[in-house]
Amino acid sequence: MNNYPQHNPEVLRIPEVVTLCGSTKFKDQFIEANFKLTMAGVVVLSVGWFSHADGVQYTPTPAEKERLDWLHLRKIDMSDAIYVVNVGGYIGASTKREVDHAIKTGKLVYWLNDHCTCGDGPMHDSPCPRNWTPHRGDPWGLDRFQLVAR
Repeated sequence: MNNYPQHNPEVLRIPEVVTLCGSTKFKDQFIEANFKLTMAGVVVLSVGWFSHADGVQYTPTPAEKERLDWLHLRKIDMSDAIYVVNVGGYIGASTKREVDHAIKTGKLVYWLNDHCTCGDGPMHDSPCPRNWTPHRGDPWGLDRFQLVAR
């Protein structure tokens, strides 16, 4: 016999699926976004590992990087929306490709920061494409979930 709550409509609803996108150098922010979205009842798809943050441990070959990029686009295909972890507004080439793919496939795009700067490598101030209109607000109420260091 399972212990699944049989009569709670909040538990029984089909959860939204969101893929996290952004530079993997922002590992801590990915972990926080994953936690907050999960606590809000969202199924979260994310990166397989943080190549920029953990690159000392393992650096992918060009073929592996291409395969991982392809897999991440498939995660976006499976999602209702993406949540862009654009710390300081930063968007690199891979994230730009992911946002373009999400828009092209009709996904909602939410942002950690409304401001974005496009660039690969050091932060640049070139404007992001005009069709990158962020969805305003926080539909999940993420601010109610706080990670506290112990």
